[in-house]
Amino acid sequence: MTFIKRNADMFSRSEFDLGLTDMVEHTIDTGMNRPVKQATAQLPMIDQHVDEMLRHKIIEPMPGSE
Repeated sequence: MTFIKRNADMFSRSEFDLGLTDMVEHTIDTGMNRPVKQATAQLPMIDQHVDEMLRHKIIEPMPGSE
């Protein structure tokens, strides 16, 4: 049996099959500065990707931002 077949559960089966962990929490510290918002032509595509990541539980909203 090949290595990949023996360890198939260790590999992603799709772009959203990333697994998860609660060992680390990531935040972006902007200090006393508010995050910068900029208009972009790609905003609809960005929104779509964020929605996909939320739906697949890859990311989660920051508490209080909903």
